[in-house]
Amino acid sequence: MTVTCSYNVLGLDPSLTGFGVAATTGPGMVPCLYRLAPRTRGHERLEYLRAEVRRLAEGSDLAVIEGLSFAAKGNALLDLAGLSYLIRHELWQMHIPYAVIAPAQLKQYMTGNGGADKIAVAMALHRKLPAAEIASPDESDALTAACMGAHWLGAPLFEPTKAQSEVLCARWATKGKRGQPKIAWPDMGLQPALL
Repeated sequence: MTVTCSYNVLGLDPSLTGFGVAATTGPGMVPCLYRLAPRTRGHERLEYLRAEVRRLAEGSDLAVIEGLSFAAKGNALLDLAGLSYLIRHELWQMHIPYAVIAPAQLKQYMTGNGGADKIAVAMALHRKLPAAEIASPDESDALTAACMGAHWLGAPLFEPTKAQSEVLCARWATKGKRGQPKIAWPDMGLQPALL
């Protein structure tokens, strides 16, 4: 299937050392992939990442951010949380709606297994989008996030399965009842076109 996203969707895999970014740029275009790897530290690093996200997000209709991995330990988790909220705030200032996807949901969407490793995600993504030149797991995760956003908007980058659609609209189960959605998609005045 040809890549035919009619929306500009930005996928983000936030990291202080290997920040993955994927941008769908319009109908028939292969997504643009970036890996931001700043050599600076502290505030200079945060400013670089904030400025690059702002530059790359310009004109986006939706951003999809991979959420925090709670496998991170100590200060690393706090630093990643700070970066995540800095990026969310930047998108908010730009009036770009965003959704946050848990890492397990991202893996479930692409591989069918919420516990899959990054290599399995990259391989599954390559099978779906062979034209995308993925150079790192950071780019792979960002592109999966962008795929999820494009699918939710009704303009998937590949032919999605029923199981993939179910990941996008899954709800938490509490005592046998369907609870809140696992993904808080922004209200964009659209009716998502899911299978």
